[in-house]
Amino acid sequence: RAAKATVETSQEKKAELYQLRSQIITRQPITTVPAFENRGEAAKLPPFGYNLFQLSPATFEPVNNIPTPTNYQVGAGDEIVLNVWGQTQLTYQLTVTRDGFVVIPNVGKIQIDGLTINQIKEKFLQYMSNVYEGLKRGLADANTFLDVSLGNLRTIEVFVLGEAYQPGSYTISGLSSAFTALYYAGGPTVNGSLRQLQIIRNNNKTQTIDFYDFVLYGKRDSDIRLQNGDILFIPPAGKRVAVIGSVLRPAIYEIKANENLSKLLTFTGGLKYDAYSKRIHIERVIPFNERQKYEKEILDIDIEFNNSDEILSSNYGLIDGDVIWIYPINYERENLVTLNGNIRKPGKYALTPNMTIKDLIEKADG
Repeated sequence: RAAKATVETSQEKKAELYQLRSQIITRQPITTVPAFENRGEAAKLPPFGYNLFQLSPATFEPVNNIPTPTNYQVGAGDEIVLNVWGQTQLTYQLTVTRDGFVVIPNVGKIQIDGLTINQIKEKFLQYMSNVYEGLKRGLADANTFLDVSLGNLRTIEVFVLGEAYQPGSYTISGLSSAFTALYYAGGPTVNGSLRQLQIIRNNNKTQTIDFYDFVLYGKRDSDIRLQNGDILFIPPAGKRVAVIGSVLRPAIYEIKANENLSKLLTFTGGLKYDAYSKRIHIERVIPFNERQKYEKEILDIDIEFNNSDEILSSNYGLIDGDVIWIYPINYERENLVTLNGNIRKPGKYALTPNMTIKDLIEKADG
């Protein structure tokens, strides 16, 4: 009977997972940003990070077969596996009710909603020691021992609102984080922010998440596990700038108020080997409050540098709509001579100091 019940539970979980995945809306790739449509080559650049949400549904799904996270808060629908061994041996699979409690035979009803696994273990020890004397509240002289773990996990309902590709309510695993919900909603629209994602819980903004930290540096410090009823709000994108030319990832990037040229170049992956390191060109749409100083609305700026290190450490400020050009070198040769005609090995040769025609012909085997 136990084996049959396990198989049925596994099938139910697979059906539930299929239902969750079916919520995901397949989105088309974002290849341009409307705000840059009249900006020459910048009009062809994609916004960085958005096309990640075209990937498989497994991309951001939580892994359920991992040890119980110490900070996971139990809620209605979670299954608690209680094991007792020693002088007394028993195993119970307890489902948390909608009111947030479990019922342990011979012990009674225990409220555990919002507690972590460690807190639940302490509470079970407290209550069960009154019935099973060998537990002795977990003291050193106990001859009966207790352990608590998570079985089947509940699902939670969260809301993704704002500039989401598919805003609405989503039913996801209780281990899911903000990134999971973001993926189920198809990510932001082209006008949505990836750097100011807001978690709203009980009508209060609890945290702001920067998706760039995750996708560029692998950091998940700011990503938080969601609770039932949470809202993931995607505000409009902040300042955006385009980078064209000899960088590893030419694209349109969203930048924060205090981020400069140096920070932007870290987003791009840095300069390519053929980048010209003496000058960067910026095409800037003059801000509204400064246009009275100029006859036209677009300003071209050249920034001079001595070497690539100065570029990569530059604190030059950027404004919304900037288009930054990183030019490649011109590929002119420093010391090249070419030998053609009735010669054994015609072709290109390095010009060395004091080289004569005779030296060159000898290099070419005459």
